[in-house]
Amino acid sequence: HPPILQTVRLAAEDLTKLAPTDWPDSRVVVRTMLRDQVPTEVYQEQITSGNELSVTAFPEQFKVGQQMTLSLDVAQPVGSAAVSFDVYIGGLLVTSASSLPVTVTYAPTLAGSLEIAIVGRSAALDTVFQAASTVQVEP
Repeated sequence: HPPILQTVRLAAEDLTKLAPTDWPDSRVVVRTMLRDQVPTEVYQEQITSGNELSVTAFPEQFKVGQQMTLSLDVAQPVGSAAVSFDVYIGGLLVTSASSLPVTVTYAPTLAGSLEIAIVGRSAALDTVFQAASTVQVEP
């Protein structure tokens, strides 16, 4: 039997890995390969997360129902490639901004952990980074 060929979409950044399905063609290399040589791993973008997001809140205590002013910033150089920033609080998009730091007014509705995240996007709307921080909301 002739070898079985398969056409695959590889990540332009790393040709040993498959491209994520939602990637634009500009970031994909299409190759026809022997089926037993097709990579099985999908390329994971190096999205940094964790400590890069600094949250400054006024007042400092997060309390349910109390209006807060949050100043959110991301350490450079993580934010330098991004042209727009989406701010999520508790998983909901609260605002989009074209520059950092961004100031948001927010009143928590539930006590407990509250995740605040900023997703930076490039001009092509690709995610450049995601930075998150968790704060505690008092009842």
